[in-house]
Amino acid sequence: MDLGKQINFDNHNQDEEDSLSIKDYIEILKRRKVLFFIPVILISVIGIIIALSLPAKYRSTATISIEQQSIPQEYVRSTITSYADQRIAEISQKILGRDNLSTILSKYNLYKDIRATKTPEYIIDLLRSNITHKMISADVIDPRSGRAKKANIAFKVGFDSTSPETAQRVTDELWRLYRKEHVRQRTEVAASTSGFLREEAERIKKVITEYDSKIASFKEKHQGMLPDSYKLKIIQMERAETEKKDVATQIRTLSENKTNLLTQLAQIDPYTDVISSTGKKVLGSKARLRLLKSERITKEAVYSENHPDLIRLDREIKALQGEVGNVDDVADLRKRLKSKQSQLVIARQKYSSNHPDVIKLSSDIASLKKAYARTRTKKVKPSQKNRQPDNPSYIQVKGHIEASTSKLASLSDVKVQVDKRIVLLEAQIAKMPKVEKDYKQLVRDYDNILIK
Repeated sequence: MDLGKQINFDNHNQDEEDSLSIKDYIEILKRRKVLFFIPVILISVIGIIIALSLPAKYRSTATISIEQQSIPQEYVRSTITSYADQRIAEISQKILGRDNLSTILSKYNLYKDIRATKTPEYIIDLLRSNITHKMISADVIDPRSGRAKKANIAFKVGFDSTSPETAQRVTDELWRLYRKEHVRQRTEVAASTSGFLREEAERIKKVITEYDSKIASFKEKHQGMLPDSYKLKIIQMERAETEKKDVATQIRTLSENKTNLLTQLAQIDPYTDVISSTGKKVLGSKARLRLLKSERITKEAVYSENHPDLIRLDREIKALQGEVGNVDDVADLRKRLKSKQSQLVIARQKYSSNHPDVIKLSSDIASLKKAYARTRTKKVKPSQKNRQPDNPSYIQVKGHIEASTSKLASLSDVKVQVDKRIVLLEAQIAKMPKVEKDYKQLVRDYDNILIK
């Protein structure tokens, strides 16, 4: 029965726990306060006793800031191989080495009460365990990316000791060792960086000098074909084409003028007319020679070669030829011959071959053919005492012809030079795209060297 009550009571408590409030907990604490406070008091007393029985320990710390390198990282990027925490870890490893710790033990007479009973390795490990170091990080802005990131800006080094003076002095010693090692490494890095920069400067200077020489040689070799010369070449080409057209126009005009002048000159007697006392025009030597030759051709058709008139005419013609030279006009004889031949064709259509007109024309044609053949084959040496032309009109026209001939020769030379210049410009313009591509590649390589 009692067991049942107990069970019923427990069941009732179980139902009550499901609905306990803060007041219920407070009531429980009041009813059982003795059981709660006794352990608390005992633990506190034991802690105080232990704390009072342990020896006092002091910690001295020193904060060392991490400075950013003064040389831009872009210049010595290849020489930076570790982060700040890695470098500090390397420094700490050297400082916490056996030699440095042994020096600190001796200098400050640390752990003298246990040196006799403990091994040196134990003492060194004890000293190392009492040395603390901690990195201090903060959010900083990366100058290259412009984004915030965690970076180590300083670190703390400290020493724990039962004596505050000892803790401070050992911490100062550690700070000096860190600083000394840091200065040594910075000096080595600076020397290495300085040597690296000197080598880089010499290398870049040499490469720049080589590229300067290459660019200068390229410009000299392709003078006039560089990209900045393209517009100038086009202008020069247009000017050359215009000049060529102008020269061609001048040559054509001068040639036409010369042809007209030659026609005009053929119609002018080189000698002035001589007027007799009676006012009658006296023929010049050349005009008289032409007249005598025409008369002889006419009489050849009537008389034989031994006729006195032909002998007289030959004598006079020879005398005049000795004076003015041979003035036979082949073209005139050819025209007269063709005219006679045309008349003979017409006469034969009207008359028989025995008609006097047909016979006369046939005889004239035979005489003209002989004169024509003789004129083409006969060469008479002009006299050394030839009379110089004295007709002003003749002299003026002849002077114009000579000037035109000289100008035509000069223009022909100019045309040849212009044609050569056009050919050269066309070849240069055709090569300019490739030259421009090679030149830009050379300049691009040069700029890349300067950027690096």
